[in-house]
Amino acid sequence: MKNLFFLVLGCMVLQGCFSRREDILIETKHATQIIKGTKLDSLSVPIDSVSNNYYSGISNVYETSSDVYYVSYNKATHSLDWLSLTNEQNSFHTIFDSQGPNMVAMDVEGLYIHNFDSIFINDGFSLLIVDKKGAVKKKMKNLFNQDSDKSFRLYNYDSSNLFYNKKRKSIISHIFFIQNNLTANTPSMAEIFIGNGDFRFLQSFYPQYYINQYKYLGSDICINTSYTLESVTYNFSCESNIYTYNLITDEINCYGGKSKLSKNRIAKMKSTNREKKWIHYIENPRFFKVVFDPFRNLYIRLHWKEINYRKSQNRFNTPYEKEIIMSVYTKQFELINEFVLQSDTYLINTEEITSKGLIINSNHPKNRTYEPEKYKVHTYLIEL
Repeated sequence: MKNLFFLVLGCMVLQGCFSRREDILIETKHATQIIKGTKLDSLSVPIDSVSNNYYSGISNVYETSSDVYYVSYNKATHSLDWLSLTNEQNSFHTIFDSQGPNMVAMDVEGLYIHNFDSIFINDGFSLLIVDKKGAVKKKMKNLFNQDSDKSFRLYNYDSSNLFYNKKRKSIISHIFFIQNNLTANTPSMAEIFIGNGDFRFLQSFYPQYYINQYKYLGSDICINTSYTLESVTYNFSCESNIYTYNLITDEINCYGGKSKLSKNRIAKMKSTNREKKWIHYIENPRFFKVVFDPFRNLYIRLHWKEINYRKSQNRFNTPYEKEIIMSVYTKQFELINEFVLQSDTYLINTEEITSKGLIINSNHPKNRTYEPEKYKVHTYLIEL
């Protein structure tokens, strides 16, 4: 009888969380802590004939005892470009083979750097482990559960990358079902165990608003993910709510991420033609991933504020003219503060955390310090 009581209680807790995610924007809790100061450092890396001054896709930070590398996939050269932020120089390039035993297919959509000898790659067709020279050490077909109507593959992009959990010896990733019939019970992520290829679905579901409206949300239908060894933090580009999934207990928690500086949900798109889709993208907010800073024990989220669409003499405004809002949360997702970043400065969605702070690409073309021959970033350090 006692066990039955706890089972029912557990179901009530989970149901409460699920009902909160139905169509509700959860209210934000506010922290008593304050931000004592912020420190902004500018770093500049001269680019060579291989590297770029802007990486729009998959990136990762790898930090050693002596260096911090910002590593990005370069589609034009089919390579990983390793930029040293410590020494402000190009360090080296991992050039991938396009055929043969060390083949990595174009184009790479997922990346996680565990160390120089274990770099996890999702190239769309395969999940691979390569070393810094590009030699393939292990390869798994990126199609799982293929004898079932729930066959799926790992699906990554800039705001939802791969993660290797060294404690669990597993890869955690956003997934795409081959038969993509989205329902309230469709998992958004899976865990793949590297040793034997077994998997499990994480019961991290889509919010009801997303399920009901995703065909009418235009370009803002992304799930954003970030990870620790114990949990996954995820959110959706269409709304302000923040979710966590505990890898040990399978518990889901939902938190309020409302901003007072912007709208908190994307409106339903009234038309799906190309121009209307672009206008919708400009006139609505977009929420990016919530990243954990283990060095200062806080979370940071960036999002675009909506702006009015303008068109004159064949010129129209773009999402890159939107204001960027930074929200800072405690580990319990209580809002400490939110503020608008300097305009015409940043190209966001490749943010990473290092011991020096949050790395943000500062190569906005309208930035007064923009130099096309250099890759520039700011490190944003929050002091509590």
